[in-house]
Amino acid sequence: MDIQICQSCGAKLGTDALTCPECGAKTETAIKAEEAEAEHEALLSMAPPQTAKRIRELEEKYAEGPSVAVCVQLSGLYKDLKAMPRAIAYMQDAVALDPENKFLKQKLRILIDGPDAAAAEEYQTVTRQSAESRKLVRAVGIAAGVVLALVAAYFAYRVLFPSAWRVAAFSGEKMDALQPKYSPDGTKIAFVKAPKFTVFGIVDSLAGKQEESHLMVVDAESGDPRSIAKFVGTRPEFNWIPGTGDLSFVNVDETWKPTVYRVAADGGVPSSLVNAREFSWSPDGRKLAYVADLGWNDPAAMHENDALFLYNTETGNSFKISAMECSSPSFSPDGKKIAFQARDQRRQEALYNEARYNPDAYDDVSNYRGDIYVFDVVTEQTVAVTDEGLFDRPTFSPDGSKLFVLGYTDPNGYENSLFVMNPDGTDRRVLLTKGEDYEYFRDFAVSPDGKSVVFEGIFVNPDKPRSESMESPLGAIGGDTNYLADLFIVGVDGAGLRRLPSKKFRSRSAPDFSPDGSSIAFQVEYVEMRHEIWASKL
Repeated sequence: MDIQICQSCGAKLGTDALTCPECGAKTETAIKAEEAEAEHEALLSMAPPQTAKRIRELEEKYAEGPSVAVCVQLSGLYKDLKAMPRAIAYMQDAVALDPENKFLKQKLRILIDGPDAAAAEEYQTVTRQSAESRKLVRAVGIAAGVVLALVAAYFAYRVLFPSAWRVAAFSGEKMDALQPKYSPDGTKIAFVKAPKFTVFGIVDSLAGKQEESHLMVVDAESGDPRSIAKFVGTRPEFNWIPGTGDLSFVNVDETWKPTVYRVAADGGVPSSLVNAREFSWSPDGRKLAYVADLGWNDPAAMHENDALFLYNTETGNSFKISAMECSSPSFSPDGKKIAFQARDQRRQEALYNEARYNPDAYDDVSNYRGDIYVFDVVTEQTVAVTDEGLFDRPTFSPDGSKLFVLGYTDPNGYENSLFVMNPDGTDRRVLLTKGEDYEYFRDFAVSPDGKSVVFEGIFVNPDKPRSESMESPLGAIGGDTNYLADLFIVGVDGAGLRRLPSKKFRSRSAPDFSPDGSSIAFQVEYVEMRHEIWASKL
């Protein structure tokens, strides 16, 4: 039987004892537990607030009863924070819960040995296969060599004319390719080249050392990416300006005050527009709906932070649409309406006050996100189209007849549903909710013809076989669905839900349709946390 010795009185105790029953002193087990908890809290205090919050939520779920999904999420979050012992421990738990899942075993191996070991094994496998092919040619002669040459030509054709292709990658650098967006004419893709996330990056930011990223543009089919602007941060707001070949993006100054800039697609000196952190362009590129952010150095201007404004590029004037805490502005295709999400400060205060005296009301406070509002540009009137306080991310359909919104109606606060409704809030219905292949979803995009929606499903069921029809030309093995996230497509009537063909990535996200709807660009993540931009024909 394992024992521990009390350091105060020498009594023999069980290894799980926290205090000595003889003298009341803390045991070595208790001291180590306190040290581990202090280390844990120090780590989370350095992490981004949303990351720390998510870790705490998941660890509460883990304490209630571990699951593969929870363990994998925690492992990934701690991996991002460079807390490798914790990342490995949670991945070991995931493997123990699902010992037949080879994807989890591969992730555990990479966490322990590093990605180079896996890459070396893959290289050796390819080398062995190549050697076997050469042996076959020598054994069966020239005729077989001709056949193999034809087969090789076929696969070369598939490489040269694929249904999916890599758009941008920086595998030799400590940089990621993120957030693809097609140009209005579909010939180019803009994206972000950003430093990989590390805890050291957070520390540098707190010390005033701001990491530099690049706004990049690349030909949609082929070509070398080129940098057209530099900015601070790794996840900026940016987009193409309709009716022009220009782009707009958000950059922050040394005081972290954000500004929207305009720059030509071939580069040049960016010109500043407004102080904002989120924005949406009108279809003609002449007006800009933006969420103001004037920083915190000017007390007189701070009351304008989070308000929604409409900026006229021709006159240089701004008009305040809403003084609420706003986000996610979205122009209608005809430019006559702007949908946005907003949090009513009075409602928030009422919820907080109720929670002070009624603990049961705390969930209402933590789950409150805001409601969807629609502003009429012509009449300058604003109408609330939801009132439950659980919605965000409004997006108009291409013809402007429908509005898509995310709703967080689940008590847990993270499982969500995608709703579709008329722009006035009527005829609201659920288009997507938790499915067999995913627990919730995040990024989504509506096709240019308005007939379908592509979305990112999170935590795909690793035990559910993929249908024969979904086999990939890029080498994914039929029946193998070891993904943490993937892209799905569904009709706007809820019919025809299916997974998009895929090479085996850890995740695919941030989908963006080409203007003609024939392709989508998306962001991929490999098991070693490397990010690239890919595109695929539909």
